[in-house]
Amino acid sequence: MTLLTILLAFFSNFGAAHPIHIAISEIHYSKESKSLQVMHKVFMDDLEDHIKKIESARGKTIALHLGSEKENEEADNYIETYIKEHFNIKVDGKTLIGKYLGKEYETDAVWMYVEIENVAQPKQIEVMDAFLMDFHSDQSNFVHFNIGGQKKSLRFFSDKRKQEIEFK
Repeated sequence: MTLLTILLAFFSNFGAAHPIHIAISEIHYSKESKSLQVMHKVFMDDLEDHIKKIESARGKTIALHLGSEKENEEADNYIETYIKEHFNIKVDGKTLIGKYLGKEYETDAVWMYVEIENVAQPKQIEVMDAFLMDFHSDQSNFVHFNIGGQKKSLRFFSDKRKQEIEFK
């Protein structure tokens, strides 16, 4: 059983009081559309709590109610801002901005989708991943890549939020 399989099993089976704090991101390069397709999976309650704390520090009181009938109509805007502030990609030295496509709920987690268009196949990618890093001291984030058929992964911690990876 691979580490990814074990993590995904943990990630999909824990309830509201989950004992691990992880976020998983996947970055796929599509040769056909010349785009990077980015997917992030985080625990819904952690994301909601972190956004709430950030907005509180900005002087706003919000309740997102993610995945419920009472979901805040601005939830996607808050999530899009959160992604832009906590996950950045540079490809071959150039900072890229993605287009937020939306979200899907999966039990206790939320998948968030971003696409970066008009990208040549990357040779080098630098990622800054700070999802939930200021929220949990034991937060560990994984970024999995599938670029030109090459599959690689990086692991991020609160003291290691920015990393580079090369592709042939």
